[in-house]
Amino acid sequence: MASIHPAHWLSEQATELKDLPTNAAWLLSKAAHPVKSAKSSDEEKRNEAVEARMTRAREAAERAQERESEALKLAEEAQRQSEHARQVSEQARQEIGQAENEAKKMVAEREGEARRKAEEMVEGARQEAQAKANKQIQEAREHAESEARSAQEDADEAKARAQEAMEEATECLAEAHRVADDARKAALEAAEEAQRHAERLSSEAREQAKTAERQAETAERISKQTQGEAKQVAGQMRKGKANGNLSSQNKEELLNIAATMDLPGRSKMNKKQLVKSIEQASKGQAA
Repeated sequence: MASIHPAHWLSEQATELKDLPTNAAWLLSKAAHPVKSAKSSDEEKRNEAVEARMTRAREAAERAQERESEALKLAEEAQRQSEHARQVSEQARQEIGQAENEAKKMVAEREGEARRKAEEMVEGARQEAQAKANKQIQEAREHAESEARSAQEDADEAKARAQEAMEEATECLAEAHRVADDARKAALEAAEEAQRHAERLSSEAREQAKTAERQAETAERISKQTQGEAKQVAGQMRKGKANGNLSSQNKEELLNIAATMDLPGRSKMNKKQLVKSIEQASKGQAA
């Protein structure tokens, strides 16, 4: 549905109100003609009321027309302001575009200038570094040549010393041959003496082996005797009849007793732990 402009609506309403006097005149003319009854005072009052209303309506129409004129003026002013705003906006866009172009141009100029300065700095740094490098190379070359001369001199001196050392070595070699012959003779004599000494040691070793065998037999008899005693002590411990003091036994004897009683971990125990474990085991078995 199409919208109606307020100014147009006021104009239409004012036109209708302007026609009201004509309608009122028509009504008065009709009322002036005699119909069936004569004009009365009531009819005159009604006509006066109608005329007053018509007057107020005309005044309202005039005010409405004035408001319409003001509204049209305001609408035209709003249109002008809108156009001005559009122009300002368009100008602002143009100015923004121009500012952007100028900014891009300025950035490009600054970038080019910075690049040129950077290239100049790089070139300056390269030249400076090249100069330093050339200087260092020259110094290194001079140092190397000096070192080479010194090394050659040292080499010549070393060669002379080596020649002298070779001559001395030849003399020492001859002396070494003489000493070696003497050493060979001494070694033969020492070998013969060592052979004789070895024979004596072998005889002594055989004798010691026999002695050790006899000692081993004696130790075995003692061990069997100790094991027997350990079994006897273990049996008494199991029965709770042992009246001996375990602390008086040495560790080997305590280990034999623990082995007889089959105590776990006995090989890692010290003497005190063996005594305690044997006593605890004997109390448990006696119970």
